[in-house]
Amino acid sequence: MTKYIVFDSLKNSPKEWADTAIKLTSVAREPDSTSLIKEGYDVNSMVKNLEQLYLKFYRENN
Repeated sequence: MTKYIVFDSLKNSPKEWADTAIKLTSVAREPDSTSLIKEGYDVNSMVKNLEQLYLKFYRENN
């Protein structure tokens, strides 16, 4: 979704999780909405995508 998401193993120790969390606090971040919009996850683009999906489904079934 964005560059701010970090995937970590559930098998990692609590210390490893803490180290990852501490590292993330030092990352310069844009407001979440800005990065989400850049990735296409804003309400307007989601509405358009959903509308296209419904229209396609309607056309295929009528």
